[in-house]
Amino acid sequence: MFPKWKSTLEQESMNALKEKRYDDALTKLNQLIAHDVVTHEIVMGKLICLMEIGNYDEAEDLCHQLISNNDSHLFDYIHIYSTLLFQQSKYEMLIEELEEVFQRTDIPNSLKPQLNQLYEISKKLNIDKKEEEATRNIKKLKTAIRKQDYPQQWRILKDSREVSVDSHIEYLKELLVDFSINPIIKTAVIQWLQEQKINDPIEVTKFETAETVIPSQLNTLTSHPITIQIEGYLHEIEQNNPSLFELIKKLLYRYLYVRFPIMPADEELVHISEALKLLGYQYLQMETNMDIEDEEKLNSYLIDIITSEKEYFEIVGE
Repeated sequence: MFPKWKSTLEQESMNALKEKRYDDALTKLNQLIAHDVVTHEIVMGKLICLMEIGNYDEAEDLCHQLISNNDSHLFDYIHIYSTLLFQQSKYEMLIEELEEVFQRTDIPNSLKPQLNQLYEISKKLNIDKKEEEATRNIKKLKTAIRKQDYPQQWRILKDSREVSVDSHIEYLKELLVDFSINPIIKTAVIQWLQEQKINDPIEVTKFETAETVIPSQLNTLTSHPITIQIEGYLHEIEQNNPSLFELIKKLLYRYLYVRFPIMPADEELVHISEALKLLGYQYLQMETNMDIEDEEKLNSYLIDIITSEKEYFEIVGE
């Protein structure tokens, strides 16, 4: 780039920036950058332009690039990146970013109060944001329950797991003991309480059985001892026919999902594993020479598993 042209573009871009002609300024700054004229003043100017015209994705990408350079202007870029996240209400990302920054010992004293203020405000606003989202979701959930729209109920609860339940926990407790609420929906409620690490004793009723659980202390469904114990009964199939084992695992998950957190008793587990094996063989149209001791009990579990499978697919889908 010719020195005179470079000087002209630099002057014109800075003038456009001062006069808030951000599109014009950005065009000229990009020309300079394309010719490897990349000074701190120019990249900061570009960041300001991108933010002012609302091109936040590109501004974020540029911030990531500049921060990764770890040069003498690092904290300028961290400050502008933090401001960018705050402007977009990306409070969780901002909190995580600043918590990482606060581990450093070289933060300029002049910047510390500003970053601390951003951090504290973001924490409060993030709580407020999650509360508002939870309130909106509960309102939608109540509508879906009135309409008996089970798939919609489940989707709302699934999408709510990251938001606070504190203001709505009493309502969710009522759902868990309401016999009109589908068992799969109750599972989704429990999973929301689990995700939010609720320490209160919570009563759950399913299939004419009541149990009190503490959500924060519950295992996930896949890591639950009952799940692991049943899978243990299927060890031989896992070794000899991995495809059949994977099919049976899915059948087991969906069956237990409907029952969770009220899990089968120990004395049921062998019968459940036998029913799962037989169903797996039938689904894959495989011959079997299983020795069935109690055909009536086996058929009872087969019906339960098939019913749970059908209900799971109707509400949750694949």
